[in-house]
Amino acid sequence: MNKKKIIAVLTGLPFLGALGAFVLYLLFGYFAVDPLARRALPWVGENLLASRIAVREVKFDPLSLELTVDDFRLSRPDGGALASVGQLYVDLQADGLFRFAWHLRNIRISRPEVNFEVGKDGKLNWAELIAALSKDSQPSSTMPRVVIDSL
Repeated sequence: MNKKKIIAVLTGLPFLGALGAFVLYLLFGYFAVDPLARRALPWVGENLLASRIAVREVKFDPLSLELTVDDFRLSRPDGGALASVGQLYVDLQADGLFRFAWHLRNIRISRPEVNFEVGKDGKLNWAELIAALSKDSQPSSTMPRVVIDSL
């Protein structure tokens, strides 16, 4: 290939469009995941799980597909603790796209805590969360494929 063809390819619209999309993906992964997750997770907890969710920090590396969640806390709406994790680390592999499966090379959970309490009324402290999860759910006929190499 001569220099003119290489320059024509590098300045062509398809290449520049793909490069722009890749740069946007990197910017989103490095800079937008944490603020979006810290806003979306509490909303999910309140509106979908009848609970509170809080995280200190969410880090995502878009090149290696590694996700780290620091100080995850799940609690009842009144503030009573349900569960917490000091750090959750997930290493997702891109080859799962070709296998039609979630391929997780490594999952690490540090300092997990789960709190089970039975109230004076005989209800488990997880009852509201379980009810919210089972509300309006239709059973699925298929299960997602998940491959976990190390837990």
